[in-house]
Amino acid sequence: MRRLLAVAASLAVVALALAACGGSDPATPVHVAPAAPLPGAKGDPPAAAAAEALSRIADGATARRRLGYVDLGRLTEVGGATVLRSVLGPAGAAAAGSAATGTAVQVGPATVLGGGRVVGGSAALRAALANPAPARNAIRNEAASAVLSCVGDAPAMTIVGEEAMGHDAAIGAGLRRSAEAPAGLQLVVCGAPHFRRHLFSMERRLERRYGDAGKPAIAVTELGEREIVSAVIPATEVPRDELRALLAGSVRLRTLLGD
Repeated sequence: MRRLLAVAASLAVVALALAACGGSDPATPVHVAPAAPLPGAKGDPPAAAAAEALSRIADGATARRRLGYVDLGRLTEVGGATVLRSVLGPAGAAAAGSAATGTAVQVGPATVLGGGRVVGGSAALRAALANPAPARNAIRNEAASAVLSCVGDAPAMTIVGEEAMGHDAAIGAGLRRSAEAPAGLQLVVCGAPHFRRHLFSMERRLERRYGDAGKPAIAVTELGEREIVSAVIPATEVPRDELRALLAGSVRLRTLLGD
């Protein structure tokens, strides 16, 4: 089995033991259930900063549609301002532009900066996002939590959740640097579908699109006990406009998870 991507399990907000439904029926849902903390994959760092930042985001329809996350202090590792605009959008990038360090999370029209400051969005959305300890946070959603765990320690990532992908489904893309093959700047794409048949259709789509891109690692694998699709692709092999579209959570990313 190919290398499992980093597991964000050092915090309670990603304390999920993932349980997949068995059987050979491709229409079988892939289920997960909250339980004890999931141990990290050997050799992989936890995505602690991302997990902490996203644990402060209140669950809701806007958060379940799309979350954009950037570690501002590490942004130069993966491309700087261009990546910032792709993940946060123009308004979010402008809001985060004055901060040299910390994190920024984009939730619809609102940007949540490290320290709890919320910029943009409606008064109701800002009020919900201003609570640093919501009763239910955005990554308690099981599919989104699995994608976060798979993408791992990436300074920039986007998670498109079930409001866009359907019940119990999510897909994400992130950028990170690693010495492990394929070494260098990596595009990480992870899918947590609801139905088992979508695991293999996503794997085929990734193979068709990126199979010749510098020996990518593409596989259906297990995260805990949930099957997911993971892909680690040399970012330099992906056209810049496509890379930006994937990080923005556009239709190019969303259509990778489907029939």
